[in-house]
Amino acid sequence: PAALRRHYPLVISGMQGWGDAADFQRFDHLRTEGSLHLTGYVSEAALPRLYAGAALFVYPSLYEGFGLPPLEAMASGVPVIVSDQTAMPEIVADAGCQVPARDVDALALQMRELLEDRTVAAHFGEKAIVRARSFDWQDCVRATLGVYREFAR
Repeated sequence: PAALRRHYPLVISGMQGWGDAADFQRFDHLRTEGSLHLTGYVSEAALPRLYAGAALFVYPSLYEGFGLPPLEAMASGVPVIVSDQTAMPEIVADAGCQVPARDVDALALQMRELLEDRTVAAHFGEKAIVRARSFDWQDCVRATLGVYREFAR
């Protein structure tokens, strides 16, 4: 709804991909009304501020190796919505919301529910912080080295 879009404008960050220009031109009316902001490239130093200001983080990825952006958002206490594809369900688990890939209506409904019910959103934000703490770079390094050692044998 327009009122919800004005209160929670959509922020799309990152560089446009090859062939995205026509898609982004379709959004010009949303940019004009102030319900869409395109940031372009966001530096690593600026990412924490972007996450901290988010009401929720939406990552409907169809192809992903690991999914660091949702994990970064979760570490910032931001409720996360991801697709049920790739590694996203494993990363988010029950600390975020999962929607069927390519189901635009389910994604829109989940976004609306979290934006309209800030109590539920806060609940997911708290669970997100706890879940994000379970991912540790040192554990990742140890596990990766273990795999390399096993292959070396």
